[in-house]
Amino acid sequence: MKRSFKQGFFGRSRLSLIFFAVPALFLVSMILKFHVNVPYYDEWEIPPKLEKMYSGTIAFHDLWVQHNEHRMVFPRVIILIFAALSSWDLLWEELFNVALAAGTFLLIAGLIRRTRTFTGESSVFWLTAVASSVVFSLRQWENWTWGFEMVYFMSVFGAVAGIAALSDLRFSWKKWILAFLCGVLSVYSFSSGFVFWPVGFFLLSISRFRTKRLKSAALVLWVLGAALVMGAYLYGYKKPPKHPSLFYIFQSPLESMKYFLTYMGSALVVTTRAHWAGAVGTVLFFFTSLFLFFKKKAKRELSAGFVALGLFSIGNGLVTTVGRAGFHVEQALTSRYVTISYPFWIAVIVLTTMVLKNLESRAPIKFFDAELSEIFRKFLCVVIFYLLIKGNYYSIEPMRQRSELLKRAIPELSRLTEDADHSLLNSVNPKIEVLKKGSLILKNRNVSFFKK
Repeated sequence: MKRSFKQGFFGRSRLSLIFFAVPALFLVSMILKFHVNVPYYDEWEIPPKLEKMYSGTIAFHDLWVQHNEHRMVFPRVIILIFAALSSWDLLWEELFNVALAAGTFLLIAGLIRRTRTFTGESSVFWLTAVASSVVFSLRQWENWTWGFEMVYFMSVFGAVAGIAALSDLRFSWKKWILAFLCGVLSVYSFSSGFVFWPVGFFLLSISRFRTKRLKSAALVLWVLGAALVMGAYLYGYKKPPKHPSLFYIFQSPLESMKYFLTYMGSALVVTTRAHWAGAVGTVLFFFTSLFLFFKKKAKRELSAGFVALGLFSIGNGLVTTVGRAGFHVEQALTSRYVTISYPFWIAVIVLTTMVLKNLESRAPIKFFDAELSEIFRKFLCVVIFYLLIKGNYYSIEPMRQRSELLKRAIPELSRLTEDADHSLLNSVNPKIEVLKKGSLILKNRNVSFFKK
């Protein structure tokens, strides 16, 4: 039994596979329990597009048009396809989000598995278990119960896939093209994909090339391609009018710093003390990254992918801080952001493990041996497991409340007369006219909660 545990994620241990699948299975059970087939908030932008799809008048502009800061081309395509196949059963989208998360987990597990010759099979097992618990955490409850939040999962999947393609630092044009296409998927799913492009440049800049000329060509083409992709994105871009000033970070720098640290720490801590977790994690990330990159024997090709994952989350944390810090610190605890910040924590624990393994063989202090290092690593895993379980527990109640809200809204949405409960409907979408128009379309097309 002990031997099977140490064979790792891609080994022959069925027990390991079951263990890693538990968080995902629990997540799916919660989604099925609380699912209500009623559009919520931003999802009410879909009915007019459904009408155009059914009438055959939908155009590329309907997929391209800006939504807040985002151009969600790929998620809109998937949503419309699912709607056509299922009469817009939102459960399809929610389960597809789980599938995207599963794909992201497999990519991260592959990166972890690559470190086995350095960290050992036992460490690979525990690190993969942590990654599974983080990726499928209920702390992301808003995204799990909201099919439209596919935008987050698809963007993160694209970014992680691109990072995985470039992370072994052995350049090939096939990997370059794959990473580039993943970047396009990421940025045209959600604006967080913007951060992937400098992260991809970082990985290319430290990769091994056959010639300097080849390296220059790869980097120049990457910059030009990124400029084209982002330039097209920004063409005709309009800043959402209700968002705070971008200069808020200069007006309140300490508050903005707290917002950023809260954003980074909220994947593990659900209270306003999340900024302490964010601070500890940020210090650990930069210390371990610098240590591994400047130590010749530390296997840079093994750590590069995790450094890139951390930089992706940190970059998005900084961008979000610039755009949203004016909403104040509590907004940084929004569970939607956890889908983007969780790669940072996977990076922190993997990089910390690698540093500890590196120190074992060269520690000047006798008591810092392999056994003590193993104890410390497992203690770190236990702390993270505890915080994740606590976050899962506190996320079940808001999932239930969202479910009850949407159930109560069905009768009101079905009639939407003058005596409808607008206070209830405001919690579904504050734009009553949008609800009226959307509900009429859904009723006429016999889809969503009108489906018989």
